[in-house]
Parts: sequence; C-alpha cells; structure tokens
Amino acid sequence: MNRKKSFVMRIAIYTLTILLLIRPAIVHAQTPQEIRQVQQEILNTRKQIADLEKEIVKAKKEDPESVPDKESQLASLKQSLSMMEAAARMVGIKPPSINTDNIKSESGFPERKTALLNALPKKTLTRTELISFLTTLHNDLKKKYSPVIVDSAKAVFAKYGDDFSKIALTGVVAWYKTAPSESALILTYAASKSPTDNILNNCGAVLNLISMEEKAIPILKYALPRNEKNCTLLNNI
Repeated sequence: MNRKKSFVMRIAIYTLTILLLIRPAIVHAQTPQEIRQVQQEILNTRKQIADLEKEIVKAKKEDPESVPDKESQLASLKQSLSMMEAAARMVGIKPPSINTDNIKSESGFPERKTALLNALPKKTLTRTELISFLTTLHNDLKKKYSPVIVDSAKAVFAKYGDDFSKIALTGVVAWYKTAPSESALILTYAASKSPTDNILNNCGAVLNLISMEEKAIPILKYALPRNEKNCTLLNNI
C-alpha cells in the first residue's frame, strides 16, 4: 500500500471517527457527496484487500519470503475496513454492497479451501481439547516467526508471569501498535494458559485479522454457548 493510499485511508477513518463523536447532531445531515465519498473509500479498501489476497496466493508459489509482509498488510487493511464499515453504520451511512465493476473474480466466488475446511474440528472442543489446540497453534507460530518476534513475546511472558490477563492485554496492544505476529503469539499463549471467554474472543479476533480464520473458528465456537448475545463475539465468528 503506497503512502498516498495510506494517507487517504487515515483521513477517511479520522473523518468517520469525528462523525461518531458528534453523531446526535449530524446523523441525518450528511450530504449525498459525503455519503458517496465514504462509500467509495470502503469500496476502494475492499478492492485493495481482494488484490492483495491474489498477490499472496501468487507469492506463496513464487516468492514465499514476501508472504509474511503481505499478510501483515492484509491484516491491517481488513482492520481498517472493519472500522470504516462500523463507523459508517453508526452515523447512518449504509456500507455499499460489493460492486462487481470494481471487484471482479474469475468465478464470482473465492476459491474453496477444501483442506482448511476439512481441518476444522467437527464438534465444539472440550476445554482440554481447546488448550491442546491453542498450545499446538502457539508452538507452530513460534516456528513460523522470526527469533526477534519470539524473544519479544517471551519477554512479555517473563514480565507478567501468571498474570495472563495482562499478558493478553499486551497482545491486544501489540496489534494496535501494528505488530500482528507478536500479537498472535502473545494471545495464543495467554489463551492456552487461561482460556477465559474475553481472552479467547480477542485471540480469535486477531487470528481472523491475520487470515487464520480456520484457527479462529474453533476458538470462538468454544466461547459462543456462554456468550450467545455478545455482539463482539458474534461479529468475530
């Protein structure tokens, strides 16, 4: 994502944030031009996500070393899109439906990821199974990420010891400091040690944002029975 696009996205998010802060006074006062600008920025971000997803598929075959950086960019774009769409709804602007003139695919549907679908647990995990699932995932991430990221996460674990709530909170902060790999590593550890619903929800959210939905789904499903009306959890799952 070039600097110009990044700047435009920041301006759009800033504008929507201001709209949220003064919502009671202007919720019915947006001009058609303002609405079109917000909707177009959402469409532009969706197209950037679609284009980057195609780049990642190609890079996995031709340039695997570039994939982590591209996946990090994709996670940031998805987070920005989610924020823009949520803010637009809050101020009474309906997010645009997918415009096939702007976003085209050869088949009209994403490629079916059969292997990942088959890997999903066929039932809701028990607590023991969940902890095993999270521990395995955390260990896999440690092998995937660089020693610098792993050491940074270990420093957090050493600092807070058995205070897994603070460890999890640090993982959330890491996400907002644009450190998605470190965030995932920290949250999977915290969740494996203390699988409370709040920690699981945040862990699943970050895994979604770094394009590991197949890992997020079992985690979020475990928390769902006790949080059937939790709008944040429902949005994540």
